[in-house]
Amino acid sequence: MDSIYTDTVLVVEGKRFYIHRSLLGYASEYFQKLFANAHAASGEKSLRVKPEVVIKDKSYNDFLELLAFFHPGVIRDLTEKTAVRLLPIAEEYEMLPLKKRCESVLVNYLKKNSAMFSTTSKGPPTQRFRRDNAPDILLKCTKAADKGNSKVVLEQCLKVFANPDIPLKDLKTNPEISDQIKAKIFETRVDTTSNKLSKVFGELEKEKHENHILKKQLNDRYHIIQKAGVRMSIITSDDDKAHPVPSSVPVLHTHHYHSHHRQKLDSEREKKQKPLPSTKRNLKH
Repeated sequence: MDSIYTDTVLVVEGKRFYIHRSLLGYASEYFQKLFANAHAASGEKSLRVKPEVVIKDKSYNDFLELLAFFHPGVIRDLTEKTAVRLLPIAEEYEMLPLKKRCESVLVNYLKKNSAMFSTTSKGPPTQRFRRDNAPDILLKCTKAADKGNSKVVLEQCLKVFANPDIPLKDLKTNPEISDQIKAKIFETRVDTTSNKLSKVFGELEKEKHENHILKKQLNDRYHIIQKAGVRMSIITSDDDKAHPVPSSVPVLHTHHYHSHHRQKLDSEREKKQKPLPSTKRNLKH
């Protein structure tokens, strides 16, 4: 709305914004130079002449959100849907406060909802996506990080795309995301898969080593028990079959045999040495 407190007109998609040049001039060197040139061309002497500055290739709604962010009389929450649109604009117009705010909103959103992007998500219908498509908001965050030259947002997007449950079909065919960003995402996915395989291989090697130690302990115990003459069986890890362990031959206690034989001989000798009863004495009776 035109008033005495405005001195510049922004034209976006044929619609006019009546602003004071300090609103965007303090936030951006780009607009400082743009407004300075516009006012110099129109002539500073005439206060009634408000130079018009045409903004090309920008959405009217996006510029409305941009002005609302810097206007001291407007309080509006910056959502992730607005942040993905304003982040590239903030980068283009060198608006560092707005860029940091957009990055903070998007990073927090991606961290909080990373599990929702999986195809195995069991959330409400608005949070479930087709198995062959990546979530639209994730692609928009990736595009905003690419166009807005935001390393922190891109890093968080890479972490989300590292999940093998996130499909890459839409990413491959998206012309708005650079090939360089796509390559980074694919490389991150490969590295994540490789790390998981290495971890599984390490666990298998650890289990194999533990089985080898257990087998050695069982074999040592087997030899000890074998000497004691106890029957047992052991299951080896090679063919998982039980092999009977031959029992040792019990020790023959030969001293029992000799002792019994000696007692028998002594008994027979005593019988021979015992005197026979007298014959004459028997006849008298």
